Amino acid sequence: MTSLSQRPYQTHGYGDVPVHRPLVDRDEEHLRLLSVFHWVAAGFNLLVVVLLVLVPLLWGADYYASLKIQLPPGGMAAMSRRLMEALVAGSLQTLVYALNGWSIRQHQFRISCMILSVVECLSLPLGLILGVSAILVLRRDSVKALFTRNNLQHVAHP
Repeated sequence: MTSLSQRPYQTHGYGDVPVHRPLVDRDEEHLRLLSVFHWVAAGFNLLVVVLLVLVPLLWGADYYASLKIQLPPGGMAAMSRRLMEALVAGSLQTLVYALNGWSIRQHQFRISCMILSVVECLSLPLGLILGVSAILVLRRDSVKALFTRNNLQHVAHP
């Protein structure tokens, strides 16, 4: 009988799927990078929301009056409504990036991560790059084993 160190792979104890050490290290690194990139995207998106939406909303009509811009009747209300819509959409997008980054980092909720990655693909270009990268990494069998092992550990030790 060979010891664990002499085997080319090590099983994780929850099934027949062998976990290859080099693959696990590669997958851990890819998942860590995906998590970091998701958090960076969430921070960047939050910065854009604050600068492009909240600042004009807070300046309001006084700023536009000082520029001597004639707004059509109801123009300020329409602009405020559009800015509020952009604020809500940007905040939801930031939440999707942050939630997906957290879930990937914790190795939990793989299916939810894949669904959020598909939603991220709607945001061009950064969301598309992150979403496709996350889907490609999350589809690997070795990553499925990592998520399964982590989920079973949380069930066994709440």
